[in-house]
Amino acid sequence: DVYKRQVSTQSTWGIIITRRVNLAFKEERKYNVNDLINITKRLRAPNGCPWDREQTHRSIRQNFIEEVYEAAEAIDKEDNELLKEELGDVLLQVVFHACLAKEEGAFCFDDVVDGICKKLIVRHPHVFLKTKVSSSKEVLKNWDKIKMETKNQSTTKQAADSISKALPALMRSKKVLKKVCLHDETYSDLKTMVKELREDLNNFYEKIENDRLDEDYEERIGEILFKIVNVAGVLNVDSELALYKTCNKFINDIKDCILLIKVCKTKATWPCCVGMLKNQG
Repeated sequence: DVYKRQVSTQSTWGIIITRRVNLAFKEERKYNVNDLINITKRLRAPNGCPWDREQTHRSIRQNFIEEVYEAAEAIDKEDNELLKEELGDVLLQVVFHACLAKEEGAFCFDDVVDGICKKLIVRHPHVFLKTKVSSSKEVLKNWDKIKMETKNQSTTKQAADSISKALPALMRSKKVLKKVCLHDETYSDLKTMVKELREDLNNFYEKIENDRLDEDYEERIGEILFKIVNVAGVLNVDSELALYKTCNKFINDIKDCILLIKVCKTKATWPCCVGMLKNQG
């Protein structure tokens, strides 16, 4: 059942590849994850693709991040066809890294699957054992407790330090604060946090007013942002998502403004344009 056919596909790195290849698959069959693993091995083989053979975990690290973000954007767009494609790209990254690890003798794809299956079973005792839970909140509390136990974490600092440092800063701050709030209620007192935030902002304003430009503003702004993330968390607002939406709104406002400027070419029409912008919010 070996046949030759023309394959034209877009790789996860945005390169269009068209070539004659030998595929040991039946043309009518639908490919599965085992086929993907075998194709990846073929790309990495001595007579495979020069580019794929050169890659390492570190060289395609950024590709992994980009593919996940593209999948997230497909979710935001509610585009199922795009999401299907982007999830395939993410899956390729998982398979490719597993292939690299197998070549190094570290682990293989089956080990990855085995690990996540065991994790899901252990962290869902209310499903696979006889543990009783009454709400999703209790499920998450148990999940966090089991996670700390399985990772031998006995302190809040250990739990917070285990959060990936590669996460976007707002997302990482939210997760760190969530860990801390479980054990220290002062970080979840909304009025106290807003009061501290206001004091920091007033102090920051005074320094700007007095032209004290020699200050370490990076650290001060970081502290203010961190407290804003905490306030957002207490209000059940995802700061990363909130900023994402605000950024999109800002870009759309710019587009609307430029369009209006093009329409309002004379001074006589400017009051109308200004009124339209105000009405848009």
